[in-house]
Amino acid sequence: MPDKQIQILSTKVINEQLIQKAAQNNLSIDVVPFISTEAIAEEEMQANIAAVYEPQQYVIFTSVNAVQSVGKIAQYKDAAWRVCCTSGATSAAVKAHFPKAKVLVTADDAKKLAVEILNNKLIQKVLFFCGDMRRDELPTMLNEKGVAVNEILTYRTVLIPTTISAEYDGVLFFSPSAVESYMQKNVLTDKQVLFAVGNTTAEALRNYKNTLVICDKPSTGNMIDKVISHFTL
Repeated sequence: MPDKQIQILSTKVINEQLIQKAAQNNLSIDVVPFISTEAIAEEEMQANIAAVYEPQQYVIFTSVNAVQSVGKIAQYKDAAWRVCCTSGATSAAVKAHFPKAKVLVTADDAKKLAVEILNNKLIQKVLFFCGDMRRDELPTMLNEKGVAVNEILTYRTVLIPTTISAEYDGVLFFSPSAVESYMQKNVLTDKQVLFAVGNTTAEALRNYKNTLVICDKPSTGNMIDKVISHFTL
């Protein structure tokens, strides 16, 4: 374990227990959120869903924010949806908010999720609950193979660019939009290690020459384990 305390910046709020876990391994984590989200008005979202709603239809979630936004609409809490979603926190949120839904397909990122959906020949159309800055890969891959994608906007992402004056040994990123927000007002130093929660976020960091560490599973817990492993082993 290094003598000098390692300084880490997280670009989103993380659980205090995880911060303490890092501290026990000589890692100090500061939290500065670089994005926030705004849910679409419930009435608007409800009307958009009602217009295309079908019992037991196939739906897609690729973020916890989308799950939480739809989960606020009381009439859909008991929906018997057949869900395709990213694994980790998103899958857990689906099970918590929609207990009567059935999670059919999971994958670690949106691109892999599209592949899994295409492997299920019964899926011919899907309802995709997403944010305004969602990536193109999933709907493009599905549309190109004849799977109709009906998108329902559930939240908007707001960038919060902030100048960071402290020098950190590592920076944690949890979305491509957080990468975009961070880079608007900051320049990476050569020695900074970048951590990406998954492959989609990692793609937004590929153009930088810094050491890049990608989580095995898209979760904050796995992210902290990766940081501890990288700096202490």
